[in-house]
Amino acid sequence: MAERHFSPAEILETAIGIEHRASTFYAEAAGNASDQQTAERLNALAAMEQDHERTFTRMRDALPPESDEGFLDRGDEMLALIQVGRTYYGWEGKAGPGKSLTGRESRPDLLRYALDAEEHTVEFYSRLKTFCDVPEDREHIERIVREEQQHVAAIRGLIG
Repeated sequence: MAERHFSPAEILETAIGIEHRASTFYAEAAGNASDQQTAERLNALAAMEQDHERTFTRMRDALPPESDEGFLDRGDEMLALIQVGRTYYGWEGKAGPGKSLTGRESRPDLLRYALDAEEHTVEFYSRLKTFCDVPEDREHIERIVREEQQHVAAIRGLIG
């Protein structure tokens, strides 16, 4: 096992990408929704994802210069986490990793894709917070995990 170093900025960039893709997906899905209630719920999810993106951006921008040195990942656990995060960064708003939407997906299919991506995002952030040493940042991540769990519940409610 090789020793690797990851900067907090690199980790936060992955999270920012995840949230950006998710907010774009929900906004587009809301624009294509067949009813007002679904559109409103999807727009609310898009707004929450935008808030998460701003939170992670503030956390990245507040990093001290010495944080660029990163930290040692002896067990490759952070490497695995970053790889998973980057996989889902490319997945949010798609049918799955490496599978683009065709525009012909049914509402239930879109909601299932969103649900699967949200569940993986909860897992990613839950693991991410275990690496966070700054209490205030850990609280932000815990809040985002709770909100992502609310997204899961909201999507399940839309699925019925």
